[in-house]
Amino acid sequence: MKIELLCENTVKLLLEAEDMDRYGLTFEEIDYNQPSTQRAFRDMMSKVRRDVGFSSDGCRLLVEARACPDGGCILTVTKQPLSRRGRDSRREFTRVSRIEEEGEEEEARIFRFEAVDHLLDASLLLRDIPGMRSARLYHMEEAYYLLAELDQQQDYQLALTVLREFGCECPAGLLAPLEERGSQLEGYAVPVNQPQH
Repeated sequence: MKIELLCENTVKLLLEAEDMDRYGLTFEEIDYNQPSTQRAFRDMMSKVRRDVGFSSDGCRLLVEARACPDGGCILTVTKQPLSRRGRDSRREFTRVSRIEEEGEEEEARIFRFEAVDHLLDASLLLRDIPGMRSARLYHMEEAYYLLAELDQQQDYQLALTVLREFGCECPAGLLAPLEERGSQLEGYAVPVNQPQH
């Protein structure tokens, strides 16, 4: 199992087919309500804590699972603060059917910004980068979330670099909780530059 700490709130786990066999899991059977998934997930998170210091204590976790063509699986785990209503120990699992090609980039990305200043700093740099097709901003649980749709033909990698410098990339499965519990802020979150044809 390979572990990559994306930022203080998000970690990515790459499980190869051998790891899935060792845990007795298949992608189709991953379900947090199943005891086998719970045991495997607790074991994985213990290893993540030991290896990279990522602790999920006192947090709600959003877990996005993606199948890999080789029989493995990618888990993206994002910490979310507990609601003010009290302790919520649920884990949310989102399954994405499969990754079509190794390294394929998605158009729409979600980024978390801990402070509005971080979002504004990113916005200032993004105004000169063409290719931002749309941007929606949400506020949820003391953080700002930007849903950015980027034109892959324009300066895609540059825009991603700027967004990752100031924010933390979140799994796509976070969109449903954002739309359900978050507040969408009106207007453009960052400058939207229509590509020149």
